[in-house]
Amino acid sequence: MLRRRLPDLGPAEEPLKRYWRTAALGAVLLALAGAYIVVRTRSPIERAPYVYALGNRTLDKIFIRNPEGAVGFVKNGGQWEMVFPASYRADAQKLAIIEEFLAELPMKRVLRKLDADASEYGLDSPDIVVSFETSDGATHTLEVGDLTASRAQRYVRDPSRPYVFLVDIGYVSQFGGTVSSYRVKNIFDIDAQAISGIRLSKAGRTVVDLELADGVWRISRPYSAAVNVVEMTELLLKLRNLKAIAYVEEQNPSLSGLGFDPPSHSLVLRDARGGQQTLEFGVTDPSGFLYMRRGRGADIVKLLASDLDFHGYEPERLLGEAPLRESINNVRTLAVKDGATTFEFSVDSTSQPPRYAYRGQQVNESDFVAFYVKCINLVAVGYQPWTPAGRPEVTLISDLKDGSRKTLELYPRDAGTYFMRPDGGPVRFFTDAAQVQLVRRWMKKVIGAE
Repeated sequence: MLRRRLPDLGPAEEPLKRYWRTAALGAVLLALAGAYIVVRTRSPIERAPYVYALGNRTLDKIFIRNPEGAVGFVKNGGQWEMVFPASYRADAQKLAIIEEFLAELPMKRVLRKLDADASEYGLDSPDIVVSFETSDGATHTLEVGDLTASRAQRYVRDPSRPYVFLVDIGYVSQFGGTVSSYRVKNIFDIDAQAISGIRLSKAGRTVVDLELADGVWRISRPYSAAVNVVEMTELLLKLRNLKAIAYVEEQNPSLSGLGFDPPSHSLVLRDARGGQQTLEFGVTDPSGFLYMRRGRGADIVKLLASDLDFHGYEPERLLGEAPLRESINNVRTLAVKDGATTFEFSVDSTSQPPRYAYRGQQVNESDFVAFYVKCINLVAVGYQPWTPAGRPEVTLISDLKDGSRKTLELYPRDAGTYFMRPDGGPVRFFTDAAQVQLVRRWMKKVIGAE
């Protein structure tokens, strides 16, 4: 294929090339100069990644107005205190987050000028207004407007500056909520991790006293008894986790209407440092909130009623009296006298594996261990002093390697329970007949009489 050859311009070509090169270079330089001028003329606020960047300055006062109301705080001795609408304990963690956000409030984007009507951004009548004062005496106001179309950011501005900023919703959400949301959620004035005494009262009458001595919890009232370790551990865990969900903001609320005249229940708590606190409880409302106050005249808060079960404090639920409880490794022999027949077992925990025998014949290890557990789990389920009469129906005797002996005599109380007489002493408790039947059933399995 033949190509058309352009005419040769000869010596005139070089000046023309130089002209176009010079023009292109000039255009590039002009564009760079324009960009430089634009950058230089932008304010530091437009170039910064924050709405506010307070540096070494700290916040001393904060006032928040939102659709739920208004709340004000003052820092005193490094601690935030609520001063409006009343003097309340402030949630230190929440206020620390707010202070951090205001000191360096990150922005996603800045609109160069608020040329349009402020109503376009919801800033003509903002939902939230946050005013704060810094340590140098300067005051600032942050207005929070509408959500963006993506609902991930909100428009904000400081009226002293002609800019609108886009801020992630997570930062400004801290400025919403009721007065209660800014108040401390901890209900304890004592050290909840070092509780050493608990008294529960119902309608003014003591239900139970629990005391911690030498690391062991015991019931001291209405009678003296050991407690079930599992039940007590669960009780303490639930107690320590109690948190205020909300406060009753009404001034001078009706105490009788909320169940405090008199309180339905009360807890008197003591800690290892000698501190004491009384928690009074009222009624549970239809929403499942239980009203509580920290003593007479104190604030009234709402708890989740499901977080507190007063039945768990009843002595019968907490009883841990188990007269035969002992490690199987400390046992030499175990005998069960049921009526006129005695069944005696020997324990040799030094052999590997351990050897358990009935009348000299080795028995199944797992069956015997299950049987032994049923024996030591004969636990009191109630309190009733009684004077022994007649002969026991069942007697369990555990001889220990140190030469001591534990005994438990069981007397029928009714169709469902047995009186318990440990070590020939007084009878104060009774146990469940179903537990006695489990001992019998597993014993028969061990000896092959099932």
